[in-house]
Amino acid sequence: MKLESVTIQNFRCYRDEVLVHMCDLTTFVGKNDIGKSSVLEALEIFFNNETVKIEQDDANIYSGDTRVSITCEFSDLPSELSLDAGADTTLAEEYLLTPKGTLKIRKVFDCKSKSPSVEVFIVARHPTADGIGGLLELKEKDLQKIVKDKGLAAQLKGNPGMRKAIWEAEADLKLVDDVPIPVSKPKEDSKRIWEQIDSHLPIFALFQSDRSSRDSDGEVQNPMRPPLLQQSPKCKTRSRRSNRR
Repeated sequence: MKLESVTIQNFRCYRDEVLVHMCDLTTFVGKNDIGKSSVLEALEIFFNNETVKIEQDDANIYSGDTRVSITCEFSDLPSELSLDAGADTTLAEEYLLTPKGTLKIRKVFDCKSKSPSVEVFIVARHPTADGIGGLLELKEKDLQKIVKDKGLAAQLKGNPGMRKAIWEAEADLKLVDDVPIPVSKPKEDSKRIWEQIDSHLPIFALFQSDRSSRDSDGEVQNPMRPPLLQQSPKCKTRSRRSNRR
C-alpha cells in the first residue's frame, strides 16, 4: 500500500482540517513552530503511536473538542481479502473505497483522558439505503434472515456472498461519499476486514534529530522494528513539542 495523503484535524496547531498530499519525495518548508513536525508526528501516531505517542494535551486547546482525527489515504491496495476459509472478498465488493478507488482510513483519538482511546473507521462511498446499512457488522444468522426475507437465490453460507446478493437485489443503494464505517471494534466482518488491511499497511519510521540519542533508545536498538517485511517511506524531521499550538 502506498500513502497518498494525510488529513489532520484538531491536532495541536491544526484546529481546522488540513490535507497534505504525499508523493515519492515530499518536503515541508516553513518557519519554526509552524507545524511541520506535527504533520510527521501525526503520521507516527497513526502508524505506530510509539516513538511519538498521542497525549491528552495534543487536542487543539481552542476548539473545545477533545477528539483528534488523523486520516490516511492509500493506493496500491491488496487485490483480495480472505475473511474465512472460502470467504474471499475485495475492498471494492464491500464498498470500502473512495470514488477514485483509494482506501481512506481514519483514526479518531479521544484525548479527554490521560490515556487517549482510539477508534478506526474506513471512510468510503458506501450504501445507505434502508435495511442494508451496516451489513458488515451483521452476524451470519442476521444476513441469512435478510436473504430469506427478500427471497434471494443466494447460498446461506459465506458472509461476503450474502452481502453481495443483498446489495445486488437493491434497486437503489443510495451510495453516499465519505461514510465512516467503524472497523476497530469486534463487530463481525468489519473487524476481520480491518485486521486484513492492518497487515498490509506500510511501515513508517520517524527519526528525531534534535535530541541527544542513547544506545538504550528503542530506535537505536532497532530503528525499523518492522511488524511486516515490507518497504516503507522513511522520514527524518527535527521535532519540537513546545509551543505547538
